[in-house]
Amino acid sequence: MPRVLHVHFKPRHNVGDAAVVLAIRQLVDAQLPGVSWSSLPVRVLREPPTPRLLRFINGHDAVIVGGGGFCSKHALPLDDDLVAAIGPPLTLFGVGHNRHLGDPGLDANQRASLGLLARRARAVSVRDRATLALIEDLGGHATLTGDPALFLRPARPWFGPRRRRARAIGFNLACHGWTDQARQLEPLLALYGEVIRTLSAAGDTDLWYLVHADAEQATARRLRRDCPGLRICRLPPAQLLHTYGQLDLVLSMMLHSSLFAFAAGVPVVNLAYDGKNRAFLDDIGHPERCLPLAGITAGTVLQACHAALAEPGKAEAAALRERYAQATRAFVAEFAANCG
Repeated sequence: MPRVLHVHFKPRHNVGDAAVVLAIRQLVDAQLPGVSWSSLPVRVLREPPTPRLLRFINGHDAVIVGGGGFCSKHALPLDDDLVAAIGPPLTLFGVGHNRHLGDPGLDANQRASLGLLARRARAVSVRDRATLALIEDLGGHATLTGDPALFLRPARPWFGPRRRRARAIGFNLACHGWTDQARQLEPLLALYGEVIRTLSAAGDTDLWYLVHADAEQATARRLRRDCPGLRICRLPPAQLLHTYGQLDLVLSMMLHSSLFAFAAGVPVVNLAYDGKNRAFLDDIGHPERCLPLAGITAGTVLQACHAALAEPGKAEAAALRERYAQATRAFVAEFAANCG
């Protein structure tokens, strides 16, 4: 029975982080039945190694780091001595680079730490081409597999929301503490309110707010007060992904809201508060559906939403999802081989 250590972000407060952890384990379990999983939080890799910690890490057959925004300043730099002392085959799985608007990005120490880790790893997969370019610039080699959450298996909720009308549109707004949120949030709430009221005025439309982080709940309730009829959907990752499949369009900010829409075959318009949003929409061939926050208006957002509803591009999206799936299956098979 292979023993695999998974180093990841805490999944408790963010649906995206929870989806990544669950999806990676589903993918590996399908290839290596009977895996025994252990976990460590990412912060442990930033601390000097102790004999007890090294015995724990090196008592496994393999170590997976990721996915999520591991190639970012909130995870880096790591303790280089700890990274060098990891004995089992080390794999970075579906990692990405986060950079909020107004954020200066990685400093020299963080870049050096990421480069060392990437070169130390037996295999690296990334969620977008921008991260691929970063890893290669630092002397590593990586495979583009997409975000692991794309391959999460959906599960029907016992008491989830049911579609009632001819058209259903989902909304998500990032308010989990990103750079410049304090200045941007009030204008964004006003913009979302105008967009929701305009779309609801068209009639025969279900309107759902899709909660991806605990910090959004107060914002969702505030939007519902301003926009009667907006339903708030807060579910675990697999059930939330199933709910996305009932929609015709998603207006999102959080990356994993866009990822869930894409995985469910639903067109998405994204308001980019982070470079990872632009990287994902570029990769799926719809840069025009990723709208910068600077100068954004309700009219611009509504125009993009109507265009996405008219031309959802479902065939092209299905073909791209299959290419991601093929690359991911090959990567998981490589990981299984590295486990011996």
